[in-house]
Amino acid sequence: MKKLNLTATVLTVAAVGLCLVLGVFCGINTTLLMSRIVIMALFALSLNIQTGYAGLGNLGHALYFGLGSYGVLIFVSKFGQPLYLAIPATILILTLVSAAVGFLMLQSDDKMSFLFLSFGVCLLVYTAFAKWAWVGNKTGLTFNVRPQALNDPRNCFMLILLVTAVCAALMYLLTKTPFTAALKGSRENETRMVFLGVNIKRLRLVAYVISSFFGVIAGVLYAIMNNGAYITSIDTSMALEAMMMCLIGGGATFLGPVLGAVIVTLVRNFLPTVTNLDSVIFGVMVILCCYFLPDGITAPNGRPAALVRRVAGRLRKSGSDSEKVR
Repeated sequence: MKKLNLTATVLTVAAVGLCLVLGVFCGINTTLLMSRIVIMALFALSLNIQTGYAGLGNLGHALYFGLGSYGVLIFVSKFGQPLYLAIPATILILTLVSAAVGFLMLQSDDKMSFLFLSFGVCLLVYTAFAKWAWVGNKTGLTFNVRPQALNDPRNCFMLILLVTAVCAALMYLLTKTPFTAALKGSRENETRMVFLGVNIKRLRLVAYVISSFFGVIAGVLYAIMNNGAYITSIDTSMALEAMMMCLIGGGATFLGPVLGAVIVTLVRNFLPTVTNLDSVIFGVMVILCCYFLPDGITAPNGRPAALVRRVAGRLRKSGSDSEKVR
């Protein structure tokens, strides 16, 4: 486990450090890209509470990401509320909504049913918003919700980074609690957890609500960054991207989704500038990861981790040999 933590930490800290340097010291376009990467990292971490720890596949997690963006824009542009009231109101309302939706979706004990129910609910809301003129149809909503200080992209980036860091710290502390241990137990051996008296549905519902809570925060940050809410943020393809972040980085580790978010976001933003076959290339990349990195880059027994251990072993061996020569 220590080796796993070392591998994940080194890879992720390097990626996050690079994002920080680029976001603060490079051009405006780079800063905006780094802001998106940080938000996607928070989005992936929130989804990983369900997929990585609870073992629940969710193809509709974009529902809360998108509604978080729309909620802020609706409160500010439609109801004339200040941003400092719109944000907590959006988070509170959508957290309550997630409790109701999660309760209905978790009535079935079948994980496959939950997967398709999450997809169906997200698709339903996406279709409704695309046809609802009050929320801008497929165009979405645009409105200047940022205070004057955040009109500087670098200041906005630092705020996004700060909020994401706080949320990530809270989620990390959550992974060290008995609650997360129970989640892992329900993922590995549901029958045994039931025998021990654990209410699996309630346990998964709490995980679903917590995951949705942080997903809403990611959507709120996305709305502040863009001064808008767009229909693509509710699209199921957004949820699929988050799933790919967890898959590529490694959902079994806490920091894996962060690394996956960096890789996926860079690929998705870079490829369209080079070729029209960006979706095809991304699909091939996902297939290769499924075959050769089924547990992600930061998996404890995966090929990248094994490579790191092998290189570290050789370095230690060469160091000990040089000391013997002396």
